[in-house]
Amino acid sequence: MPREMGETVLSHYGELCQRCTVEEMAVSTRSAGAASHPGQYETHLNVRGGVDVIEKIKKVWSSTFNPRSLFARKRAGAPMEKDPIGVAVLRMVNARAAGVLFTADPNTGDTSRMIIEANWGLGESVVGGEAVPDVYILDKVSLKTIDRKLGTKGRYVTCKEAGVAEVDTPTEKSCTFCLSDGEAKEVGRLGKILESHFDAPQDAEWAIDQDLDFPENVILLQTRPEVIAQQRTPADQVVDLMLTRLIRR
Repeated sequence: MPREMGETVLSHYGELCQRCTVEEMAVSTRSAGAASHPGQYETHLNVRGGVDVIEKIKKVWSSTFNPRSLFARKRAGAPMEKDPIGVAVLRMVNARAAGVLFTADPNTGDTSRMIIEANWGLGESVVGGEAVPDVYILDKVSLKTIDRKLGTKGRYVTCKEAGVAEVDTPTEKSCTFCLSDGEAKEVGRLGKILESHFDAPQDAEWAIDQDLDFPENVILLQTRPEVIAQQRTPADQVVDLMLTRLIRR
Protein backbone atom coordinates (compact mmCIF):
# COMPACT_ATOMS: atom_id res chain seq x y z
CA MET A 1 0.00 0.00 0.00
CA PRO A 2 1.38 3.46 -0.83
CA ARG A 3 2.61 5.24 2.31
CA GLU A 4 0.31 8.25 1.94
CA MET A 5 -2.73 6.05 1.47
CA GLY A 6 -1.79 4.02 4.55
CA GLU A 7 -1.48 7.19 6.60
CA THR A 8 -4.93 8.34 5.44
CA VAL A 9 -6.48 4.98 6.36
CA LEU A 10 -4.88 5.06 9.81
CA SER A 11 -6.06 8.63 10.35
CA HIS A 12 -9.67 7.70 9.60
CA TYR A 13 -9.41 4.58 11.75
CA GLY A 14 -8.09 6.71 14.63
CA GLU A 15 -11.04 9.09 14.27
CA LEU A 16 -13.47 6.15 14.36
CA CYS A 17 -11.88 4.85 17.56
CA GLN A 18 -12.17 8.31 19.13
CA ARG A 19 -15.84 8.64 18.23
CA CYS A 20 -16.56 5.22 19.71
CA THR A 21 -14.35 5.96 22.78
CA VAL A 22 -12.32 2.76 22.43
CA GLU A 23 -8.60 2.25 21.89
CA GLU A 24 -8.97 -0.25 19.04
CA MET A 25 -12.37 -0.36 17.35
CA ALA A 26 -13.47 -3.71 15.91
CA VAL A 27 -14.19 -3.33 12.19
CA SER A 28 -14.81 -5.44 9.12
CA THR A 29 -12.97 -5.02 5.82
CA ARG A 30 -14.93 -5.98 2.72
CA SER A 31 -15.16 -5.19 -0.98
CA ALA A 32 -17.20 -2.15 -2.00
CA GLY A 33 -18.23 -0.82 -5.35
CA ALA A 34 -21.03 -0.02 -7.73
CA ALA A 35 -21.74 -3.70 -8.47
CA SER A 36 -22.33 -6.54 -6.01
CA HIS A 37 -20.15 -9.66 -6.17
CA PRO A 38 -21.50 -11.92 -3.40
CA GLY A 39 -19.06 -14.57 -2.21
CA GLN A 40 -16.38 -13.50 -4.69
CA TYR A 41 -13.97 -11.38 -2.66
CA GLU A 42 -12.65 -11.92 0.86
CA THR A 43 -14.24 -10.34 3.91
CA HIS A 44 -12.40 -10.07 7.22
CA LEU A 45 -14.42 -9.64 10.42
CA ASN A 46 -13.51 -8.34 13.88
CA VAL A 47 -10.30 -6.67 12.73
CA ARG A 48 -8.62 -4.68 15.52
CA GLY A 49 -5.74 -2.19 15.43
CA GLY A 50 -4.29 -0.05 12.67
CA VAL A 51 -1.65 -2.55 11.58
CA ASP A 52 -4.21 -5.32 11.12
CA VAL A 53 -6.61 -2.98 9.31
CA ILE A 54 -3.91 -2.19 6.73
CA GLU A 55 -3.04 -5.88 6.30
CA LYS A 56 -6.67 -6.94 5.87
CA ILE A 57 -7.31 -4.21 3.29
CA LYS A 58 -4.42 -5.61 1.27
CA LYS A 59 -5.87 -9.12 1.61
CA VAL A 60 -9.23 -7.93 0.25
CA TRP A 61 -7.42 -6.31 -2.68
CA SER A 62 -5.47 -9.50 -3.37
CA SER A 63 -8.67 -11.58 -3.43
CA THR A 64 -9.31 -10.15 -6.90
CA PHE A 65 -6.92 -12.94 -8.02
CA ASN A 66 -8.52 -15.84 -6.14
CA PRO A 67 -10.09 -18.70 -8.20
CA ARG A 68 -13.64 -17.35 -7.70
CA SER A 69 -12.73 -13.89 -9.02
CA LEU A 70 -10.75 -15.23 -11.98
CA PHE A 71 -13.62 -17.59 -12.87
CA ALA A 72 -16.14 -14.74 -12.68
CA ARG A 73 -14.02 -12.49 -14.91
CA LYS A 74 -13.54 -15.29 -17.42
CA ARG A 75 -17.30 -15.88 -17.47
CA ALA A 76 -17.95 -12.16 -18.07
CA GLY A 77 -15.25 -11.80 -20.72
CA ALA A 78 -13.45 -9.21 -18.58
CA PRO A 79 -9.64 -8.71 -18.56
CA MET A 80 -7.98 -11.40 -16.44
CA GLU A 81 -4.99 -9.29 -15.40
CA LYS A 82 -6.87 -6.71 -13.32
CA ASP A 83 -10.14 -5.98 -11.54
CA PRO A 84 -9.77 -2.90 -9.31
CA ILE A 85 -12.01 -2.99 -6.24
CA GLY A 86 -12.68 -0.65 -3.37
CA VAL A 87 -12.58 -1.70 0.28
CA ALA A 88 -15.06 -0.56 2.92
CA VAL A 89 -13.95 -0.45 6.56
CA LEU A 90 -17.04 -0.62 8.78
CA ARG A 91 -17.60 -0.74 12.52
CA MET A 92 -18.54 -4.24 13.64
CA VAL A 93 -22.01 -4.84 15.05
CA ASN A 94 -21.96 -6.79 18.32
CA ALA A 95 -24.50 -9.17 16.86
CA ARG A 96 -26.78 -11.28 19.01
CA ALA A 97 -28.37 -12.64 15.84
CA ALA A 98 -28.08 -11.93 12.12
CA GLY A 99 -29.12 -13.14 8.71
CA VAL A 100 -30.67 -12.24 5.38
CA LEU A 101 -33.96 -10.80 4.18
CA PHE A 102 -35.56 -11.40 0.78
CA THR A 103 -38.25 -8.83 0.08
CA ALA A 104 -39.85 -11.27 -2.40
CA ASP A 105 -39.91 -15.07 -2.21
CA PRO A 106 -36.66 -16.04 -4.02
CA ASN A 107 -38.01 -19.46 -5.01
CA THR A 108 -41.39 -18.46 -6.43
CA GLY A 109 -41.11 -14.73 -7.09
CA ASP A 110 -44.15 -14.07 -4.86
CA THR A 111 -43.92 -10.35 -4.11
CA SER A 112 -46.69 -10.44 -1.49
CA ARG A 113 -44.47 -11.96 1.18
CA MET A 114 -40.93 -11.60 2.53
CA ILE A 115 -38.55 -14.30 3.75
CA ILE A 116 -36.14 -13.88 6.68
CA GLU A 117 -33.39 -16.40 7.48
CA ALA A 118 -31.64 -15.99 10.83
CA ASN A 119 -29.08 -17.56 13.15
CA TRP A 120 -27.37 -16.63 16.40
CA GLY A 121 -24.18 -14.56 16.21
CA LEU A 122 -22.86 -13.13 12.97
CA GLY A 123 -24.60 -13.66 9.66
CA GLU A 124 -21.77 -15.56 7.94
CA SER A 125 -23.28 -18.96 8.79
CA VAL A 126 -26.53 -17.96 7.07
CA VAL A 127 -24.97 -16.29 4.03
CA GLY A 128 -22.50 -19.14 3.54
CA GLY A 129 -25.08 -21.88 4.05
CA GLU A 130 -23.18 -23.59 6.89
CA ALA A 131 -26.19 -23.78 9.19
CA VAL A 132 -29.91 -24.51 8.87
CA PRO A 133 -31.37 -21.15 9.98
CA ASP A 134 -34.70 -20.13 11.45
CA VAL A 135 -37.08 -19.01 8.70
CA TYR A 136 -39.75 -16.33 9.08
CA ILE A 137 -42.36 -15.65 6.39
CA LEU A 138 -43.92 -12.18 6.57
CA ASP A 139 -46.94 -10.72 4.85
CA LYS A 140 -45.50 -7.70 3.06
CA VAL A 141 -48.49 -5.42 3.67
CA SER A 142 -49.15 -6.06 7.37
CA LEU A 143 -45.61 -7.25 8.22
CA LYS A 144 -47.25 -9.98 10.30
CA THR A 145 -45.34 -13.24 10.68
CA ILE A 146 -47.61 -15.71 8.87
CA ASP A 147 -45.30 -18.71 9.32
CA ARG A 148 -41.99 -19.53 10.96
CA LYS A 149 -39.80 -22.62 10.96
CA LEU A 150 -37.28 -23.47 13.66
CA GLY A 151 -33.90 -24.27 12.17
CA THR A 152 -31.44 -26.70 13.75
CA LYS A 153 -28.81 -23.91 13.94
CA GLY A 154 -26.17 -26.50 14.82
CA ARG A 155 -23.29 -24.01 14.56
CA TYR A 156 -22.94 -20.24 14.56
CA VAL A 157 -20.18 -17.66 13.99
CA THR A 158 -19.03 -15.49 16.88
CA CYS A 159 -16.24 -12.99 17.55
CA LYS A 160 -13.01 -13.98 19.27
CA GLU A 161 -10.53 -11.52 20.77
CA ALA A 162 -9.55 -10.89 17.15
CA GLY A 163 -11.22 -12.50 14.17
CA VAL A 164 -14.14 -14.91 14.35
CA ALA A 165 -14.78 -18.59 14.98
CA GLU A 166 -17.52 -21.05 14.12
CA VAL A 167 -18.69 -22.87 17.24
CA ASP A 168 -21.33 -25.43 18.24
CA THR A 169 -24.65 -23.93 19.26
CA PRO A 170 -25.75 -24.75 22.84
CA THR A 171 -28.86 -26.91 22.97
CA GLU A 172 -30.95 -24.21 24.65
CA LYS A 173 -30.17 -21.84 21.74
CA SER A 174 -30.57 -24.31 18.89
CA CYS A 175 -34.07 -25.11 20.21
CA THR A 176 -35.07 -21.45 20.45
CA PHE A 177 -36.03 -18.91 17.77
CA CYS A 178 -33.34 -16.23 17.58
CA LEU A 179 -35.74 -13.39 16.63
CA SER A 180 -38.87 -12.11 18.30
CA ASP A 181 -41.87 -11.36 16.10
CA GLY A 182 -41.25 -7.67 16.78
CA GLU A 183 -37.67 -7.88 15.55
CA ALA A 184 -38.75 -9.82 12.45
CA LYS A 185 -41.38 -7.15 11.76
CA GLU A 186 -38.76 -4.38 12.04
CA VAL A 187 -36.42 -6.22 9.67
CA GLY A 188 -39.34 -6.45 7.23
CA ARG A 189 -40.21 -2.77 7.64
CA LEU A 190 -36.66 -1.74 6.79
CA GLY A 191 -36.71 -4.13 3.85
CA LYS A 192 -39.80 -2.42 2.42
CA ILE A 193 -37.96 0.91 2.62
CA LEU A 194 -35.01 -0.57 0.73
CA GLU A 195 -37.27 -2.08 -1.93
CA SER A 196 -39.10 1.23 -2.40
CA HIS A 197 -35.84 3.18 -2.61
CA PHE A 198 -34.21 0.88 -5.19
CA ASP A 199 -37.50 0.09 -6.97
CA ALA A 200 -36.73 -3.64 -7.05
CA PRO A 201 -36.88 -6.66 -4.70
CA GLN A 202 -33.86 -6.72 -2.40
CA ASP A 203 -31.57 -9.34 -0.87
CA ALA A 204 -30.42 -7.60 2.33
CA GLU A 205 -28.15 -8.57 5.21
CA TRP A 206 -28.96 -7.35 8.73
CA ALA A 207 -27.93 -7.88 12.35
CA ILE A 208 -29.39 -7.40 15.84
CA ASP A 209 -26.98 -5.38 17.99
CA GLN A 210 -27.11 -6.72 21.54
CA ASP A 211 -25.76 -3.43 22.93
CA LEU A 212 -28.73 -1.34 21.71
CA ASP A 213 -32.41 -1.19 22.59
CA PHE A 214 -35.20 -2.17 20.18
CA PRO A 215 -35.83 -0.95 17.48
CA GLU A 216 -32.47 0.82 17.12
CA ASN A 217 -30.76 -2.57 17.53
CA VAL A 218 -31.91 -3.72 14.07
CA ILE A 219 -29.01 -2.78 11.80
CA LEU A 220 -28.90 -3.03 8.01
CA LEU A 221 -25.48 -4.17 6.77
CA GLN A 222 -25.80 -4.28 2.99
CA THR A 223 -28.29 -4.86 0.20
CA ARG A 224 -28.30 -5.95 -3.42
CA PRO A 225 -30.96 -6.60 -6.08
CA GLU A 226 -32.61 -9.95 -5.42
CA VAL A 227 -32.31 -12.71 -8.01
CA ILE A 228 -35.50 -14.75 -8.34
CA ALA A 229 -34.98 -18.43 -9.22
CA GLN A 230 -37.19 -18.30 -12.32
CA GLN A 231 -35.26 -15.31 -13.65
CA ARG A 232 -32.04 -17.33 -14.02
CA THR A 233 -31.42 -19.27 -17.21
CA PRO A 234 -30.54 -22.99 -16.88
CA ALA A 235 -26.94 -22.18 -17.83
CA ASP A 236 -26.71 -19.49 -15.14
CA GLN A 237 -28.14 -21.89 -12.55
CA VAL A 238 -25.37 -24.41 -13.36
CA VAL A 239 -22.71 -21.71 -13.08
CA ASP A 240 -24.20 -20.49 -9.77
CA LEU A 241 -24.02 -24.07 -8.44
CA MET A 242 -20.36 -24.34 -9.47
CA LEU A 243 -19.54 -21.00 -7.81
CA THR A 244 -21.36 -22.05 -4.62
CA ARG A 245 -19.29 -25.22 -4.41
CA LEU A 246 -16.07 -23.29 -4.99
CA ILE A 247 -17.00 -20.81 -2.25
CA ARG A 248 -17.81 -23.54 0.28
CA ARG A 249 -14.48 -25.22 -0.38
